[in-house]
Amino acid sequence: MESDWKGIPDGYAWPRLSYDPTSGIVVVELHSKTFGAGFVPTRLFSRDSEQTEYRPVVDWDSQFSSESIVFAGDSTHAAFNSVEYTRLRDDQVSGDWNGLFLWNIATSVASCLVDRNTLKVPSGFSRAWPTNVLALPSDMRHLYCSLGLQRDDGRCSYHVAAISLETRTVNLLSDLKATFY
Repeated sequence: MESDWKGIPDGYAWPRLSYDPTSGIVVVELHSKTFGAGFVPTRLFSRDSEQTEYRPVVDWDSQFSSESIVFAGDSTHAAFNSVEYTRLRDDQVSGDWNGLFLWNIATSVASCLVDRNTLKVPSGFSRAWPTNVLALPSDMRHLYCSLGLQRDDGRCSYHVAAISLETRTVNLLSDLKATFY
């Protein structure tokens, strides 16, 4: 039996598969097999449904992830999340949210939609970090995601949110009572 893992580097496991029927693109999200010194950031790899070899959605520095992809439904775009890992040690892996990116499927170019410097958090909060991209409607006016928010007093909460791609503002839609979303 032939493997479906051509083009995937070593060190990855736990695939999450996405498919866009309009463009015929298959995307696999891969997570690190190990924690600590052998950790590798989550990565997105894609291939046309007629091809057999995967290629990275973005070819970034090894400290940046690409994860949580959703297709826009226009057969041309998808959005994904990214984390910058700042510490990779035997006993600790830590990082900061890097940004939300728009991937042009036809050109394979990724551009930043919003990042930690341009996202406008609601009053009473000091910072925010999207944890999963949930939807990107074809009009691409808003991106829907699960989002962590840190209050000015340090407490954190999680929400379903809409981010305006025009104003970069966060609109909270629903509270989430757990942090694993």
